[in-house]
Formats: sequence, C-alpha cells, structure tokens
Amino acid sequence: MVSHACSACAAGMVNSAGDDASGPDTSCKAMICGAGQHVKLHACHTCPAGTKNPSGGHDASKGDTSCATVTCLKNQHVRSNACHTCPPGTTNEANDPASGNDTVCDITKCKTDEKVVGKECQGCPPGKTNAGGDSASGNNTKCASVICEANQHVVRHACAACLDGMERPQGDDASGKDTHCAAIKCKENQRVVSHACTSCPTAQRNAAGDDASKSDTFCHESVAYSRQIIEGAGTRSSVRRRHTGSAYLLSCPAGKKPVSCGFNNWRGGKRWRSGATHIEQGLTAVTTEGCWSSKDLSKRVVCVADKFSVSVNSSSVSASCGSGMVVSGCMASTGIAVAYGAAYPVGQTACQCKSGTQCSATCIPQQNAPGYEIKTCSSKWSTCACSAGKKVLGCGMRSGSGKEWYPVLEADTNSESCNCYNAYGMTCYAICADP
Repeated sequence: MVSHACSACAAGMVNSAGDDASGPDTSCKAMICGAGQHVKLHACHTCPAGTKNPSGGHDASKGDTSCATVTCLKNQHVRSNACHTCPPGTTNEANDPASGNDTVCDITKCKTDEKVVGKECQGCPPGKTNAGGDSASGNNTKCASVICEANQHVVRHACAACLDGMERPQGDDASGKDTHCAAIKCKENQRVVSHACTSCPTAQRNAAGDDASKSDTFCHESVAYSRQIIEGAGTRSSVRRRHTGSAYLLSCPAGKKPVSCGFNNWRGGKRWRSGATHIEQGLTAVTTEGCWSSKDLSKRVVCVADKFSVSVNSSSVSASCGSGMVVSGCMASTGIAVAYGAAYPVGQTACQCKSGTQCSATCIPQQNAPGYEIKTCSSKWSTCACSAGKKVLGCGMRSGSGKEWYPVLEADTNSESCNCYNAYGMTCYAICADP
C-alpha cells in the first residue's frame, strides 16, 4: 500500500493480502525460489531436466538465474536426463552431463589371461591362459590349460626349457604338478658333444647309452676295423722254446700285433695229435711276438694295429684281464710253445684252461671292442659264427671229455667264425666285435 492506495508489487516481489489502505504504507518483499527452482523473468521456474538447485534461495526480484548441471559419477550413464548405473560388465568415466543427450557405458574387455566370472574379469588360475578380449557383459568364460611344447617341462605352473642334453615329449599340462625332463641317451656309434648326440667319425665306434646331459664322451676305433688274419707254419726260431728243440713263430706284419692265435692239426697233410700222451706234438701258444708252435703245423694269428693296447696275461689254470679289458683269445700250454685245445673264455674278462696247464688270456681294451660278444656252439666239428656284421677276434674250445685228439681251433676270415674240432666232442667259442 502506497499513500492509502493498494499498489501492485514490483516484479519478483510479493506481499500477503490484507493490508489496510487507511493505515500507513506497506512494502513488498523479494520472492525467494525454493529447492529445484531458478529465476526466469522474475518468476520461479522448475530446473530443467538434468539440472539441479538443491538448496533453492534464488531472489526472483533480481536477474535470471540457472540451475547447476547434474554430472554422473563413474560407471553411470545418462538416460532421459538422469544418471543410471552402468549394466553389469560395462563401465563409464565420470562427468557425463545429465542435461545433455543420453550416453552409453563401454563394454569391459578382459585382458590376456583373464576370464569372465559374474560379469567381472578375473585372473586365470596358475598354469592356465586365455586370449584377451572376452566381453564381461556376456556369459562366463573359461581359461584353458597351458600345454608345454616338446623339450619343455612344468616348473611351478610354467613351461620351462629342459636343460641341455635332456628331453621331454610335448603335452605337459602346466596347471598340474611339476614334471621332469629325462636325459637323452645316445644311440650306438654316437658320442656326446656339447650335450648333443653326434655320430662317431668313420672307423670309430661307441656303445649305446651315453648320457647327453653329462660331459662329452668319445668314440674309439675298433680293433676289428683293422684286423688281419695271417696263416702259415711260421719261421723256425733259433730260440729254444722247450727242452726238446726249437719252435716255429708266425708273426704279424709290420705295424700290427697279435690278439689271438689258432691252429689246425689237419691242414697241410700233417696230423699232430694231442692228449694225455701227446701233449708235446705241434700245438700253439700266443705271445706278444706272435703265434708259436713246437712243430711246423699250420697256424693262424689274428693281428691288429700297433696303436691298440694288447696284453697277454698268464697264470695256472685260469687267467684274467685287467680293469677295462676284455678277452680276445685263450690258450693253454705246458710251456711257452705247446698248447692244449681246452682253453675258453669265462665271461668277458677271463680264460679257463685244462688242469695242470699254464693258461694265457690275450686282452684288449673294452672301449676298442664295440658290440663285443662271445658265441658258443657244441658238436664234434663246429663252425661257430659271429652275429651278422661282426668280425672274429679269437676262438676258444672246451673239450667234451677233457681229452683232445687231432684238435682244430682257428679263426675263419671267410665266414667270420671259429672252426673247432675234437674227436671227443667239444664246445666252440667265437669272440667277436663290430668293425
């Protein structure tokens, strides 16, 4: 009321009804907007969608005001000017304006070695894997076992390379227990070079079974590779080998040495008997010089290259080779030059001879006799052959009754065998090795 007249309040001003115009002047007061309102043309209006004014208090008597834009939180998106939580398996950065257009959340893509469990990405268990890119908004996914490649093994759920010289087939499951590689075993005629199996050089041999995970190994030349068999009666020596006369020596060629000796009481038209009353007649013995006999009967000496170690060990009734050596021939005698046929290998390292005799074992290094074997055959007359591909090094014979009569005991180069004969029967032994 102004000057006893009712006057309209100014824009944005208000006053309650009931002022008395006969009384003093009254005044209007500013219109204050409530929560969720703003001032437009001195009037209070509801905030536009997606905006807010939670505390109100805007003065309508003054200029226009505005509401603050609503910004969505992280993992919320705008739909119809309101913030909504992202669907499971999706995400969104904060600060989308709710007053603007609708927005969408991004589908969560799992990383490598993660899987989807309940719309979330979870790490794979140890020893399992999964390619990246699974959609967390979709169904649950699974991780697959890591399968180790060839020459790998499992160490704490990871595939680790085998150590040098070791191997393992492919297929170990890294999600399971630890596994172990096995040593590579070299084949026959291979050696270990820097933890790998390598073929032996030409003319050299090696037994199977070298462990490639260990130190280097070596191949060795076989005595059988350069073996040569010499046949003949030999040369009469001025050296007296017995108390009754001279002896005949059949030697190896220059550059070679004997590893065994044999004889034939039938060849050359001479039949030297042996037995209880005939032990002085024409049988042989081997020494490092060659093959000896007290008569000029036919002999065969098996010769090998000088570079090989050869020893002749003699003792009463039986003789043994030293450590690392194997038997290449056996002979029994009552002296240096006269021998019995009853001399044969026992195992690979010793010779057994007839009671009352001096027994000799010719020995060679085991490493120079790859594929070493002893074959046996029994009959009155026998040709005892080596296995296919092997060469004969020496022979042995065990009399069937303990007596010898016109015995034969010699190596045969044509069939790689030993020829044995005894009128009383016998067992023939062929000592063989790979060339």
